[in-house]
Amino acid sequence: MRVFHADAHRAHHPRTEVVLGRQVPAFEVPERADAILSAVSRSHPGATPPPAAREALGSVHEAAYLTHLETAWGDWIAAGGDGALSADTFLLAGLGAAAEPASAEARMGRYTFDASTPILEGTWEAALAAAGCALAAADTVAGGERAAYALCRPPGHHAGRAFGGGYCYLNNAALAATRIGGRIAILDLDYHHGNGTQQIFWDDPDVLYVSLHADPDAEYPYYTGRRDETGGPGAAGATRNLPLPAGSGDAAYLEALDAAVEAVGAWGPAALVVSLGTDASQRDPMGRFDLTDACFSRMGERAASLGLHTVVVQEGGYDLGSIGELVGRFLAPLSPRS
Repeated sequence: MRVFHADAHRAHHPRTEVVLGRQVPAFEVPERADAILSAVSRSHPGATPPPAAREALGSVHEAAYLTHLETAWGDWIAAGGDGALSADTFLLAGLGAAAEPASAEARMGRYTFDASTPILEGTWEAALAAAGCALAAADTVAGGERAAYALCRPPGHHAGRAFGGGYCYLNNAALAATRIGGRIAILDLDYHHGNGTQQIFWDDPDVLYVSLHADPDAEYPYYTGRRDETGGPGAAGATRNLPLPAGSGDAAYLEALDAAVEAVGAWGPAALVVSLGTDASQRDPMGRFDLTDACFSRMGERAASLGLHTVVVQEGGYDLGSIGELVGRFLAPLSPRS
């Protein structure tokens, strides 16, 4: 299995973020990807693809949003801004005019749904590099290889067609799925619901989105991910949400995963995209599940049991001491050598 990675992820290096109203040291840091690469490169060959071309992103994201991501930092600095550009005023549905704001700080509130997804000097560069990894993995699988892993940072599953949030700017999993094309299944195993991926494919009858995640009544992103969210008018049943309560352990999680795998198998996709987060681990500071390290091996086995050409895209995971091992555990059953 080839591992696609890019050193350009280090260009995006937030120092702090806002969690429950408090400014704390950032969790989504370059060391995450470094730890993963150090672990998985021992078993899998690596490659650095070119960054995604702007035109390749239009299959998923709206042009005005992409322009915002590309120009926000320069506009912010030109206007006298200093430091990271973050949103502090948000556009609610039905509030205000639809006209594009002139200032970068105003656009942040239009195109971002939280205060923890800043734009820095290197954010656009890093996001393009992450998207390039996802597209290269998709091309590899579409070309006949059984599986490929995209070590994407920043992550992507909270990014929608015209919004970012949750550390996400471009939706890497959605780009991979769209690149492969045809009838596709996306299995989201991050601790948090992939609200961006759900929004992108909400009314797409060719893409099945199945997500295991924390109960949105108690966990970010709060407003999506309930069982009764099953797809738009043109794709009824193509979205499946399996929320689990805090404290869920291996048995409960794997039972839900078995149901998810059954749904994917019944869908009959040509390929599978997995949004992999290790923040469901009992060791992760951002999650409240109780999954053991061994559970990630079982998760990989379930994914492999489908026998599908598979792209694994990295999402969350914030415990630097375990993230590399957990990703390696998941990937091992998908490797042709195992």
